[in-house]
Formats: sequence, structure tokens, C-alpha cells
Amino acid sequence: RGRAPRHGCQPCLRGTRPSSRVPSALSPSGPALAGGTTLDQDGRRKPVARRRRLRRGRFEAKMARPPPRIADRARRGLLPFREEQEVSPPPPSRSMLAVLSATSLAPSRSRSVTVQSSPWPERPGGGRLHSWLAATIDDESAQNVGHCGLEILSCGPDGLLGGGERWPYIRPRAILSGTLTVSPKYRRQGVAQRLLTEAERKARWLGVDEMLLMVNQKNAAALKLYTKLGYAPKPVLAEHGGQVCMSKHLYYPTVHNQRSMLPLRRLEVTAA
Repeated sequence: RGRAPRHGCQPCLRGTRPSSRVPSALSPSGPALAGGTTLDQDGRRKPVARRRRLRRGRFEAKMARPPPRIADRARRGLLPFREEQEVSPPPPSRSMLAVLSATSLAPSRSRSVTVQSSPWPERPGGGRLHSWLAATIDDESAQNVGHCGLEILSCGPDGLLGGGERWPYIRPRAILSGTLTVSPKYRRQGVAQRLLTEAERKARWLGVDEMLLMVNQKNAAALKLYTKLGYAPKPVLAEHGGQVCMSKHLYYPTVHNQRSMLPLRRLEVTAA
């Protein structure tokens, strides 16, 4: 009670304005009221096209103006407004000129290195199979940048010669007898790794499956290099004389062995 019913009978609508509650026969959506609204069949207010026109006008105005980022760039002069205007690149700085002159104008100082194998006449162990590996630069000077020696000896797994308790384990093994040496001007460029890889390939070609080497306990750089290439240290004995014996099986399926069996890439070095 006190509320207008939803149906449109005249007894129930007594005391109300017929024009505001009763739907008009001329307009299916009901009579228009002040404020831009109309009445539906149930007598409720609903929006008309005016509100839709306002929304559409705001949308068209928003789409007509450029995005704020482009407008800001155009206001600051970063975007050309005419086709004949060209934005010139900034002048190169001194650092850019130095880099360009060092890379394109100056001649290249890098040189390729080749490892050559030859017989080793002054081998310390007197092995029947031996090889001397020398890394030289491929140019007219043929400068020697590093070398090492390899020979096949019958020894135990700890690198010692002789009988006693070790005699069942004595068999031919590859020994890196010559000290692995690299010129100071060409160090830390992969020359030592290339020499050691070539020595392993030569040992496989000579028919052995294990390689031993001796390194000083205080030579941290050499120990780090050999450990990186897959060499494992043996127990230190009194006969080693302050050195560490390290060994590596040349046919184990490790990453280092697989890389040494593949074709080697060209080695480029630069004199320091």
C-alpha cells in the first residue's frame, strides 16, 4: 500500500498523473520526461539517445587527439611535422672515433697458431715412442709460442717406474715428460689447452688409453688448468718429490675427451 502498482489499470492509478505513469499509445517506449529520460512499459525511467550521443561524442574526441606520448614528443621537437625535415644523427664522440679507428683503420694483430709434431731426440725417459709438440705462428717468422714433450713409458698408475708391489699394474702409459711451456706474451689465450689437446690426440694415435703428468704442488695456475681439462690428482707419495701426479683416461665418455676427438677450430692469438 502507498506504492503505485506495476499494472496500468485506472482504479489503481487514481491520484497519480496519467501522463507520467501510463504508457503512451504513440510511443512504444513511453512518454518523454524532463531531464532526457523516458518511461518503459513498467513505468521505470530509462536513458535515451542523448546520453548515448554524449558518450559517442567523448569517444570520438578522444580518438581524434593523438596519444599523450606522441604529443609530448612532437611538442619537444623529437618528431618531424613535415616530410622535408630530416633528423640528423648526433656527431660521433671521441670514444666512438677511437673505437672505429682501432677496429677498421688499424691493421689486425691477431695471428693463427698451428701445433706441429716432430720426433723428440732428447727425451728424458728414453721411451721408444715419443713426440715433440711445438706451437708456432703461421707467418714468415714462424715464431715458437709454446711446446711440450710426450713419450710412452711402462709405469704404474702413480707415474713411478719399477717392480715390487706395483708390477701387476705396470703397463704402457703416455707421459707428458717435457714441461708444458707457453711464451709470456701469448699466455691466457688457449695455447696451453691446444698443446695438451694435441698431446692427447697423439697419445691415442700411438695406442695408449691413459695419460699422466707431473706438476708442482705450488703451481696453482697449472693445477687449475689440468683440473679443468679433466685430470684427476693421484695420492702424493714420498717418491714424487713435492710434485703431484695427475692422470686422465683418454677414452672415457667425458666432455673433454669428446671435444679433443672432434676437429679443432682455428686458434687466434695476439701478442700482449
